[in-house]
Amino acid sequence: MTEGPAVLATIICRKCQQEKPEADFYMQARDCYAPRRMTVCKVCHRARTAQSTQARRRRARESRQ
Repeated sequence: MTEGPAVLATIICRKCQQEKPEADFYMQARDCYAPRRMTVCKVCHRARTAQSTQARRRRARESRQ
């Protein structure tokens, strides 16, 4: 018995609107529920996290002056 090509599940990122494989999305832990994939891809999530970190550091720096 021969097997066909493996079918990879894909998700469309809500931020960049690109269709990407499931592996490009972080797992999201949820209390009392099974974990699931995030709706934003890893690249967009890292960019958003970096941006919010820079904003937080800038606000902290300004409040110390």
